[in-house]
Amino acid sequence: MKKRFRILGCILLLALALSTIAGCASDTQPAQTTADGTTHEESTEQTNGEQTGETPSAQTTASVPAETTGTATAAPTDGETPTEPKDPVPVTGIGVAKNDVAVKEGSTLQLEASVVPSDADDKTILWSSDDESIATVSGGKITGVSYGETKITATTRGGGFSADIKVTVTTDTIPVTGIYFTQEEITVPAYEVAYLDLRCTPATAHTEVTFYSYNRSIALVNENGKVTGISEGQTTVVAMAKVGDVDYLYAQCLVTVVPKQVAVVGIVLRTKSMDLRVGQTGVPKVVVLPNNATNQNLIYESSEPSVVGVRGDGLIGLTEGKATVTVKSEDGGFSAKFTVTVKGSSEDMDMLDYSKAQQIRDTGGYDEGLRKKSTGEILFSPNLTELRNMEGFHNNYNDYLAYLRFSYVDEGAEDGGYTFPSFTLTPKQSKGDWVDFFLQGEGIDCGFCPVAGVEYNITLVLVNVAEDPNSVVLYGTYVFTASEELTESQYYNPSYGPGRKPGEYYIRYVPSAHGKIEGETTQLVSDDHPSTAVTAIPDEGYVFVMWSDGVKTATRSGDRTNFDKKITAYFTTDASNTGIPSMYIVTDDGTPVNSKNYEYATMTVVGTSDGKYDFEDAVLQIRGRGNSSWNGGAGQNEYDSKNSYRLKFDEKVKLVGVGDTKNKDWVLNSNKFDLSGLRNYLVWTLADKMATIPYVPSCAWVQLYVNGQYRGMYMVTELIETGNDRVEVDDAVEGTEKGFLIEFDFRGNGDDEPYFYLPGYGPDPSSSLHSAVEICIKSKLTYTTDRYGNKIYSQTEINAIKDYMLKCNEAVFSGKRAEIDKYIDIPSFIDMYIIEELSKDCDSGRASFFVQKNSDGKLFCTAPWDFDFGFGTYGPATNYWGLASDGDEICPWYGYLVRQKWFRDEVVARMEELTPALNETLEEIDRKAAELKNAADANAYFWNMYGRSFHQYVSGQVSRSLTSYEEHIEFLKDWTLNRWECLLDALRDYR
Repeated sequence: MKKRFRILGCILLLALALSTIAGCASDTQPAQTTADGTTHEESTEQTNGEQTGETPSAQTTASVPAETTGTATAAPTDGETPTEPKDPVPVTGIGVAKNDVAVKEGSTLQLEASVVPSDADDKTILWSSDDESIATVSGGKITGVSYGETKITATTRGGGFSADIKVTVTTDTIPVTGIYFTQEEITVPAYEVAYLDLRCTPATAHTEVTFYSYNRSIALVNENGKVTGISEGQTTVVAMAKVGDVDYLYAQCLVTVVPKQVAVVGIVLRTKSMDLRVGQTGVPKVVVLPNNATNQNLIYESSEPSVVGVRGDGLIGLTEGKATVTVKSEDGGFSAKFTVTVKGSSEDMDMLDYSKAQQIRDTGGYDEGLRKKSTGEILFSPNLTELRNMEGFHNNYNDYLAYLRFSYVDEGAEDGGYTFPSFTLTPKQSKGDWVDFFLQGEGIDCGFCPVAGVEYNITLVLVNVAEDPNSVVLYGTYVFTASEELTESQYYNPSYGPGRKPGEYYIRYVPSAHGKIEGETTQLVSDDHPSTAVTAIPDEGYVFVMWSDGVKTATRSGDRTNFDKKITAYFTTDASNTGIPSMYIVTDDGTPVNSKNYEYATMTVVGTSDGKYDFEDAVLQIRGRGNSSWNGGAGQNEYDSKNSYRLKFDEKVKLVGVGDTKNKDWVLNSNKFDLSGLRNYLVWTLADKMATIPYVPSCAWVQLYVNGQYRGMYMVTELIETGNDRVEVDDAVEGTEKGFLIEFDFRGNGDDEPYFYLPGYGPDPSSSLHSAVEICIKSKLTYTTDRYGNKIYSQTEINAIKDYMLKCNEAVFSGKRAEIDKYIDIPSFIDMYIIEELSKDCDSGRASFFVQKNSDGKLFCTAPWDFDFGFGTYGPATNYWGLASDGDEICPWYGYLVRQKWFRDEVVARMEELTPALNETLEEIDRKAAELKNAADANAYFWNMYGRSFHQYVSGQVSRSLTSYEEHIEFLKDWTLNRWECLLDALRDYR
């Protein structure tokens, strides 16, 4: 028996020793390494058995795990009452001893932190440094690495509560005694960069330096002294170095920004012929391309120098006769020719000395230039920029005398047009330093009154009679059409010219290309004698479209007018024979589609390839769509009525071969702002080649007729929605794992879909609801309906989507690639950035900007959409330099990402990789343009679009400056190539 007890006692002693060893081991656990590679030392807990000092029973485990999440309870021995298990105590917070500390380079400092409550089960605290190049941390002990500031974060393992501690690493530095730039002044072209070299004395001194520019609209400077030229002018860049706590040293450099050298790529001659009097000067209308070319100088050469001479930047008639004048651009030598006819003259204005005169450019005028004042006076009101800029002029109007000569030239008129005798006027001050010339008014009669509706060439010559009444100061020729409102003036007494009586007006019927007029083309009409019949006759292969005043019948008569009028007959290729399908939509009540409410209609399509997708009388619903482009109230003969439409079929259809499957929902895009019809197609073609964007829309073109009326060339495209052959996301999954489709849309609060806001993404909705960007859920959500039939969406699913988007938002604004990569597919975001910046889309990130996510994936950019405002059309896209994303006004995510060097570097590398794809895309634009030319011409001729400003949102460079479809295509391609290079430059030289 003694032997057995001795053995049992040894066993018990051995078990106790092992337990003690295990407890010691648990007190010295190794540091834990997190996923980001940061080393953290973890605290440990002791077991209950060790605290009580009781001898464990044979059933008690001999060792305790290193990371204990609860309190271990010793097993009861025979005859003992079992101990109740202790309730777990969770972590509810964290506290730190200090929030702001300092440490020297190479030194260490121990930080203190504790969990709340103090008796929480898990007291583990994890430590991390925001910038280990400045300071590192291990187990709360920080080590200063280099001069600067960073953030140390303490985080509880239980509950994930965290606190930040600001750490400043100091250094024993040599005080600075002076700073200076190695250059006192520099010159930098606009949109290019230069680097300032700042030196300190002594050279080994260390100080904080801040750079700033006196005028940021001229030049910017970053924290490293890189200067970016913005606009022409001069400013001073200052460097400010801190000395001690309150004193500063300063250095400055004068920065001169000069215009960037932009090469001429061609010229466009607007003047086809010119008539001059002997002694009269004239300047033809020549547009240098691009309009921001550095060297705008032109050179004139006359085939008959004795008839037409060159004077300054214009021409002068020397003797009667004709000459051919060649105009060349000084840069590039691009040239064009026109004819000048010189007639005899004995008028005073032709005898003046023009040798020292400055030319006045025809830059337009106020309210058409020939206008009626509110009090009835009839004025010539030009935009005399040169005159307003003349020193002292606005204080001495009466010292100047103006010679004016009006002429109308109409090759269709029997007399070939008419030039009225010149007359003189004194300039009159209008608003500020603006000047007008009063033609008719109370006590005013200059001897000439323009006819309403007539286009005039107006030659204006100014002399300073106080200095030299025979020497011309300024001269120029304007082309203006007299406002039709002149007829409402009580002073209206029009000067008709030869062969006319008061109350008689000319109507001239002229053909556009591809047709002619039968009948008397120039008719003098009055109330008693209306016009006789004329007929518009198309050339073979063409059809008559309409007259410019909206009359749709080819033969017309009985016209009357109260001002001279030119009426043009338009012809075009038969829209049903332009090489693309024709689509006929007939609404049930036969009225135009003027609202965004659905109405029933039928559709017939003919002319598809091999008739494969032709069909007849398909039932559908149609409504208007669009925002900036929508105008449901415009007259059907006005171009602004060319609206886009949303289509919903009763049965799924394959519409003109678009896409891979049948669908009920489609879009008819009018391309109202894009006469090329190819801006969206260019983007979609390039996006396809990128192969990173999950869904890219498909499209085709049709000639559209609604209720028998031709509406123009339209683009059929898929509706952005979830589904097969559209945006494919697994939104059928219910609950928090549901995939989703999101649209960023600052107009989203007016739609039916659920939406929410992201903090820091655009304007605060509480202060600027109109501009705030809604995050709209476009995919399917689980819902129930109330008794009124309203949908009540699953708040759980909405919250899950919102939670993921908040994580994406926070990751982007961290700027850290690794953090962003957790939630966002970076390659798709880079490629969409390239698309948005290439087009300079004004709605990037704020409208028609789509992202998608599947339940098991990251957030992707998807469905590029609506680029008609890009590529030179509107807003930031009117020029091709700079970064549209440089700031938060357009897309806050991209505006923040572009500030990150890693992002810019990856975008540049991707663009260099995509350059062959861009060239292939532009080749595809050429091929598609060749297919669409006849259809596009039919559309443009019908609406009278070429060579004129057709909408307030469309810049002149893509409206009035382009006179053919070929010019629209060349502009689009040239602008894209220029933009690609400028974008690369802007990213490489980012300030």
